[in-house]
Amino acid sequence: MQNIILWGTGKEYSERLRRIQCGVALGEFGVIGVTANDPWYHMLDGFRFIDKRELMDVPHDYILVTSSRHFDEIRDEYLAMGGSAEKVLPVQVLDVANLTFSQVAELHQAKPSIIANNCWGGEHIIFCT
Repeated sequence: MQNIILWGTGKEYSERLRRIQCGVALGEFGVIGVTANDPWYHMLDGFRFIDKRELMDVPHDYILVTSSRHFDEIRDEYLAMGGSAEKVLPVQVLDVANLTFSQVAELHQAKPSIIANNCWGGEHIIFCT
């Protein structure tokens, strides 16, 4: 099972909260905690809040960024902390049909090549790295 940290507490977090809770309940992945720029949380929706200053001290497999609009700056901030780009995924990976999170993570690590005769060939498995 992959252990993830959710980064962001805004609209996309709220929109996918049920999917995240289902993934945890089904044993698809574990959520170690949530981090964001909001210093006043201790717990959020049953998840521990992790101060960003402590993030690199918490063992994790992936960071799931719950903000499309701020994905690049969050990834860059994580890299500046000493994190790896391969560990940063957009929360939209939870929307990939017919694949578990572990399967999506495996594809992400494999860096597949997709050959298609149009631009829609890899629409649902393209990851931002």
